[in-house]
Amino acid sequence: MTVLSMSRAEIDRVHVLRDVVAERIAVRWQRNCFRSHRGGHSGC
Repeated sequence: MTVLSMSRAEIDRVHVLRDVVAERIAVRWQRNCFRSHRGGHSGC
């Protein structure tokens, strides 16, 4: 199954869901990093 076989609505929905999940992970990761290292750790 190729991407071309998917409808435009399905492709857009997948992209939106991926962006939302990525944003949630990034926000959670940044909060945990700031809380545990006070935002000054080089590993963040």
